Amino acid sequence: LPSKEISRAINAFGEGFNTAVFEIIKTSKTLDKNGALFNQCSSRILGSFKMTRSGIFHKKLYETLSECWRVIGKPVLDIKQQIQKTDKSRDRYLLEISEIEREKVVSEIWQITKALLPITMGKYSYGLVGASKILFSVLPEIVLPVDNVQWK
Repeated sequence: LPSKEISRAINAFGEGFNTAVFEIIKTSKTLDKNGALFNQCSSRILGSFKMTRSGIFHKKLYETLSECWRVIGKPVLDIKQQIQKTDKSRDRYLLEISEIEREKVVSEIWQITKALLPITMGKYSYGLVGASKILFSVLPEIVLPVDNVQWK
């Protein structure tokens, strides 16, 4: 492919991703108990990473996300509530809490991630990438969307 075409494809991906991240950060400030915002944010980020084109999220996206919410909804809402109860900046939450609080939150996130793995695991995927994207979509204050190279 000509370099101009490659540059255009990279820029188009970046624009869509940046827009998705901005929307998720804005939309995920508060979540509803029934998971509607979770579905909206998760499907948006998975789509921006092109993870809905094939694999576990391809044909049954909303069924898969509903199962994810059923498993992780309560602990995610609990963490959101913790964040909102503090006087800490949402943007700097992990940096502003104590080391003990941070270790507790990290442990909770790891437990939630492990709970997602049986749902996000596919034929060619261990599920960590999907789990990190899903958790980022509702907890961007804490979780980053991680790719296979970063997990390895």
